[in-house]
Amino acid sequence: MINFKKVYGVLLLIVIIGCTSQVDLLRFGQVVNWNIWRVGNKSVKPNLQGINLSRAYLKGANLQRADLKRANLSRADLSEADLRGADLKGANLSGVDLRGAWLDSANLEETDLSGAILESRASLEGADLKGANLSGVNLKGANLARANLHKANLDGALLWGANLQGAAAVINNSVSITWIGGIAQETTYVYVGEAHFQVAQLDSANLKEANLPGGIFLGATLRGATLEGADLTRANLRGTNLRGASLGGANLSEADLGIANLDSANLLRTNLDSADLWHATLWRADLWGANLRRAYLVEAHLEGANLDSANLEGTIFEGADLRGANLESADLSEVKTFYKTKLDPSILSEIKAKWPEKLATFWDDTKKDWVIDTTLLEQIKKPDWHGWPEKKDQGK
Repeated sequence: MINFKKVYGVLLLIVIIGCTSQVDLLRFGQVVNWNIWRVGNKSVKPNLQGINLSRAYLKGANLQRADLKRANLSRADLSEADLRGADLKGANLSGVDLRGAWLDSANLEETDLSGAILESRASLEGADLKGANLSGVNLKGANLARANLHKANLDGALLWGANLQGAAAVINNSVSITWIGGIAQETTYVYVGEAHFQVAQLDSANLKEANLPGGIFLGATLRGATLEGADLTRANLRGTNLRGASLGGANLSEADLGIANLDSANLLRTNLDSADLWHATLWRADLWGANLRRAYLVEAHLEGANLDSANLEGTIFEGADLRGANLESADLSEVKTFYKTKLDPSILSEIKAKWPEKLATFWDDTKKDWVIDTTLLEQIKKPDWHGWPEKKDQGK
């Protein structure tokens, strides 16, 4: 005889699980049962808009294509969760654990990810992070290839070993003051923009061909990073550590690289037109075929650098150290000034014989123009002039 009570109970359970309580499965951390339900309902796109899953245990949960707009997932455990194609626009993911999670092609526009952990294989390939708050986020080793970081905030983010190949972080221009040849100029130079990489750890990160014009990398670490072909036009890289970084073919025109560390960096055919490299360290850097047209290299350290075939039209080497540098095939006649530049004796002799005025040309703040020190020029032309004396230490 059929037990109608048992049949009714089973049917009721199916209805509850299939229609409403799947949400409770997530709330109570019943991830296995939730995933079973997803397998049996592949055509269903879960509507979880505005759901409160704060601190929920969702490790390995299948949330693919789920609608999680404005959901509260703060401090939840979403490690190894599948969020591919999920809509998380405006959601709160602050402090969430996303280690090993899949977020490929997810919509994270305006999402709060502050303090989130995405290290160790987290994948955000092609994810839309427009306007997202990623301040202080641990993105160590994360895959952000082709991600949209437009107007994203990455202040203090940890991106060591992250893959940002083809990532876009287009920043709006703002007006600021920059110094070129001692002149304060108003330019479309981004100093305070909307996508921030200040103090970010980007060691060994892959930013190949990334679109980052005007990007702000103040004090960031990019040691050994790959930036080949990247667009860093007008980027603020002041004080950035780029030791051993690969920047071949990158566009750094009008970029601020003042006091940046480019020791042993690969700058083959890099565009540094009008870049500010004041006091930058370029020891042993490879600048073969680089475009240094109108570059500002005042007091820059270029000992042992390779400048073979570099474009030096209008380049400012005032006070720079070029001892041991390879200047073969570089047209020194195009240089703006070698005033107080430290040079190897053979190079100094060549410049003295052919273009002595370049050793006496300096910027006059009063006249706001380049001038030639005629008294110094006469001294330079004398046979016994062999360069500027080394600065003595104070107190000696």
